[in-house]
Amino acid sequence: MKQHGIFSFMLFVLLVGAVFFLEKMGLEAGREISEIVVMLEEAEHLNFRRQEMEMNFDYIVGRTIQAETSAGIDGTKIQRRISKNLSGFFSEMETRSSGKTRPLVYVGGFGEKEISTEALMDNLKVLIVDSGKGIIVVQVFATGNEWKNEKIGAEISGKRARQEFIVPIGYMHSELVVGK
Repeated sequence: MKQHGIFSFMLFVLLVGAVFFLEKMGLEAGREISEIVVMLEEAEHLNFRRQEMEMNFDYIVGRTIQAETSAGIDGTKIQRRISKNLSGFFSEMETRSSGKTRPLVYVGGFGEKEISTEALMDNLKVLIVDSGKGIIVVQVFATGNEWKNEKIGAEISGKRARQEFIVPIGYMHSELVVGK
């Protein structure tokens, strides 16, 4: 009878240990799930900021073309103004995000340099197509400079996640100007 009691007691201790182990594992799993949810929420927020930058980039290019063509069509002047406005936009985004958004020019996939009006001038080109009948198409292209090895972009960082906004080589924005 004593052996049966010792066996029952050992089984009881083993089962209590298993319950405590499973409870601990459940708590750790719950904590890990909470951390994953927080990370996913942060990644979604960073994705929203990246999309916001994409839309603002397009908006600035389009509005600058419209504003600059009201006084005449000059491709170099349009290119310079777009570069200056985008440089200001990137600086403002960096300031508003308290340094969590870093505007960059990605060089050859390995290096990076700060965005400047000059770097944007090297990476953006303007093409003007005049039909001769009062309709002009102004197109802006991201060329990647003359060696096609640079991309305009920004790194958007959070505590647990990171996003990149990159204007691909070949990006094009067209605006139709009528009556010039």
